[in-house]
This record gives sequence, structure tokens and C-alpha cells, in this order.
Amino acid sequence: MGDQSGEAAQRIVDTSSSFSDTWMALGEKEHNSQIISSHAGLVKQATKAVADFEKRARRLLRFQHASHFQKLLFRVKHKFARSRMAAMKEGKNLISYASINANEILNVLQKCEKTKLSIEENKYKKQLQAMRVRFLRSRWLIEVIAFYINSIDSKSVPATPHLAGILSCSFESEEGKYSVSFSLTDSLKIEIDLTCPICLETVFEPVSLGCGHVFCFSCACDAASILPLEGLESACKKSKCPSCRKKGVYVGALHLKGLNILIKNRCKDQWEERRKRERTHRLQQAKEYWNGQLAMIMST
Repeated sequence: MGDQSGEAAQRIVDTSSSFSDTWMALGEKEHNSQIISSHAGLVKQATKAVADFEKRARRLLRFQHASHFQKLLFRVKHKFARSRMAAMKEGKNLISYASINANEILNVLQKCEKTKLSIEENKYKKQLQAMRVRFLRSRWLIEVIAFYINSIDSKSVPATPHLAGILSCSFESEEGKYSVSFSLTDSLKIEIDLTCPICLETVFEPVSLGCGHVFCFSCACDAASILPLEGLESACKKSKCPSCRKKGVYVGALHLKGLNILIKNRCKDQWEERRKRERTHRLQQAKEYWNGQLAMIMST
């Protein structure tokens, strides 16, 4: 990575430390009323931190999933060179950034539990809770973790002891159920379940809806009453998330390419068996769709 990219990665660490110190300083105030009165500023700061994390994660992942030609254009446009090792370091910094800040938000919220809150104070508390959830359920966090683990698995990347540090990321299996997890300390471990809530299998060609819930691509299409060949963008704007029932979440749905690569590499037999089933099912769907279209044309 060039100097600019190195500075960008370092800024993530510096910002995270500063943000963490702010949470701790506010959380250590003697009177809970003082904490609550600061919630407006805390919500603003948390919102900025989430936006900063998502912006940096999108930039990292957009570069990693781009074609060679697109990467060349990206380097020229942003005037930097990004190596695989440097990208791994930036991915590690991003994961640490999200988990540290989510944990510090929790510390403040726990201190707020010690007092009875007014309606206005409860409003700010709920906003802080939403910011913490947004960090931990972020589609970008899942993709960055997948990218980081994929990079470690890659034979093209040499041993990286200096990247190990206190951050640990892993892909785990328990009774046939898979998950990705990461931890900074023994007391801070976050696990993300990779079971599709619809088919109850490990997500295949995973997509994340606007609300953050993750499904198999075909399951998400079935829930919106559309065919995979039509794409998620053809879903009705009022289509609801199968899990939380929130409307409009299909707009901007994200294909989790890095997570799909991780599952494909770590669960080869299971992934290949699912691929064959999906291929057969989609061919049948496509045949029925075009037969229907042909019948409609012939009847006019």
C-alpha cells in the first residue's frame, strides 16, 4: 500500500481510539443525568462513526471485488497502490473499529440503566441502541470479516504474524450450523449466524437486505415472489423482509460476494451439492417462465 493508504488505515485506528476515549469519559460521569444530557452529541458522534466505517468498508471491498482493469482505473483515480497485505491490515482495522465502538456504546447504555429516563432521554437511548445494532449487523462488517478470513486462507498471501494482534476472526461449525465470529478480547466475542432463516440451510449466494438480515439469493427472491433470473431489483418496493417485516428493504440489497467465496472454500462438498440443486431448480423455473411468456404471446 502506498503512503496515502497507510495513512488512511492509521486514521481508522486513531479515530477509533479517540471515539472510545470519548465514550469512556462520558460513561464515567458521576451523575446519570449528565450522561443523558450528552446523548444528543453521542448520537451525532455514533452516526458519524458508523458512516465513516461504511464508507471505508465500501471502498475497500469495491477495490477487492473489481476486475483488473477496474482496479487500474481505481488506482489512477485515487492515486494510490494497494497491496493484498495492506488491504488485510485495513480490513483488520475496520473490524476493530466497529467492535470497539459497539462495545463502548454498550458501556454507556448500561450506565443509563441505573436511572429512570424521561421520554426525551429514552429517545436518545433508543437511537444509541440503533447505532450499536447498525455496527454489529452491518452488511459491510460481514463482508470485511469474510475478506479478512479469505485473505488469510489464500496461498498467495505469506504468513502475517504482525496482523494477528488481539483480533481473532474465524469460520466455525457446530452441528452442521456455520457462523463467522470475531473477538478482540476474551470478554468481547461477536458471532454472526450464517443459517438462512427461510430454508434453514447455510446461506447460498448470500444477499443482505436493507435491514441487514441475510438470506440465500433464491430464498430472498421467493419471499418477494420474483424469479432469480429477474433479479432482486425487480422486487416490489413494498416487499417486506421475511424476518423483521420491514418494507422497502429490497431496494439496495447487497450480494455478499466475499461471504459466498468463504462458504464455497470452507464447505466445498455442501456448497457444490447446493449449487447442483439450485441449478436444477432455476432451470425448471426459467423453463416455466418462458413457456408462460410464449403462451401469453400466442394467445394475443
